[in-house]
Amino acid sequence: MPGVRHARLEHDLARAAGALVGAPVDVHCQSVGEALVDTDGHLGFVPYGPDGRPERRTAIKREQCDDLAAFRGSDHANPSEAEVEAVHVLSHEARHMAGVTDEAQAECQAMQRDAAAARALGADAAAARRLARYYWLVLYPNMPDGYRGAACAPGAAWDEHLPDAPWDPPA
Repeated sequence: MPGVRHARLEHDLARAAGALVGAPVDVHCQSVGEALVDTDGHLGFVPYGPDGRPERRTAIKREQCDDLAAFRGSDHANPSEAEVEAVHVLSHEARHMAGVTDEAQAECQAMQRDAAAARALGADAAAARRLARYYWLVLYPNMPDGYRGAACAPGAAWDEHLPDAPWDPPA
């Protein structure tokens, strides 16, 4: 029942993203047909309404949704790099759905919520913190300039001092 699995995944991802946003959201996973005609290089997308504000819905690429499904169904102990990235994509798009329009700021806020996203998808606290720290140390430094900024660092302007910040070593 691929259609049922797809709908269940979207429901679970919307629940997880909604927890990060603090409001109900909609998550759409790209279908096979949509993927065949897709030429956009972004891993996720949040449309803007006529008022110029991000809407509370997102579309996530098929490959990243497949990686989110794999992460959700795993023991979460040793996620692949693709799974780590996919959890972050969900967290990043959730920041846009929360109203953040600047890519670098959304990236920074998302990193500080990656552990929460991983927990919402079934990881325990330790595994979630390791996932977030891996993204911060390994993947974030390789992001394009528009997704990084000096304000995103421990004690810097965008440090929200959240308990799961990736720059704080796991306890």
